[in-house]
This record gives sequence, structure tokens and C-alpha cells, in this order.
Amino acid sequence: VLLDKNWPKLGQKMYTKVGQWHLPRWKGKGQGPTLLMEMTDRCLSVTVKDPRFADDNPMKPAPDLAKDCIATRSQMIGKWNRVVVNAKWTTEANGFLRIYLNGKLKWQHEGQTINKPIAPYFRYGLYRSFVSRCAGGCATQIAYFKDVKQGKTRASVEK
Repeated sequence: VLLDKNWPKLGQKMYTKVGQWHLPRWKGKGQGPTLLMEMTDRCLSVTVKDPRFADDNPMKPAPDLAKDCIATRSQMIGKWNRVVVNAKWTTEANGFLRIYLNGKLKWQHEGQTINKPIAPYFRYGLYRSFVSRCAGGCATQIAYFKDVKQGKTRASVEK
């Protein structure tokens, strides 16, 4: 992903999602993002929902398992960055999430990764919510994505 060199700061209450993994609807109920990557004014942040809890009520979201910065703003803006998520999505204890930035492991979790026995789907692009929080309107943000892939193994997507 390449975030344009003129990527604006939007304030502490406004984040821009760049990648997210959601569980499909389950028994008529939607799920919040299981794994969310978003750009804040400070950094590229990774948020992972605690898979031990249901996340099907937007007014009572599941607690976060983790919310961590994996790259500073200066590392992300104006240059290409390769983000790879290596995951074993499971309700069992043998799952894992590993997030690599430019080939270096930046974040990991070992154990249960989802709370329903269905695989999440991936969405990428710029998603903004709560745009009303931007005083005077939100500035334009530009991001470029290339070589977006999905595969069964890390090696299969890094070719």
C-alpha cells in the first residue's frame, strides 16, 4: 500500500480503515471486524477483537484483544509498504495471526482467532466512519493498492 505523500491529519477521533476482515452474517446477525487495520494521525494501527466474545451487537461491541501500532506515520506515508497477514482462522486454540510489514514480523497472536466456525472475508480500500467529526469537512485521502492477493500459505502470496 502507498499512502499519498499529502495524506492529511484528521484528528484524534477520525481513523481511516485500509483493510478489514469480517465474519459473514451468522444466524441472521452481522459481526464487527475481526481484524482491522486503520491509519490514525500517529500510525498504522491493528485492532483485533477478542474471539472469546460474540460481536453481533454494534451498540455493545466485543472487547479488543489488542490494539497496537505497527508502523509510524512517517514509515507509511509517501512510500510503498508491503503488508502480509498470515492467519489460521479457527475457533480452536491452534490458530494464529501474524502481520508482517516489509517482510518483518510486526504483530502476532497464537490461539483462537474467530468466534464462529466460518472464515472471514477481506475488504480493502479507504473506509471512513464518523465523518461528522471532521470540523469543516474531511480532507481528501489517496491510497494506492497493488498486488493484493489471497492464498492458503504465506509463501503463495509472496511470490
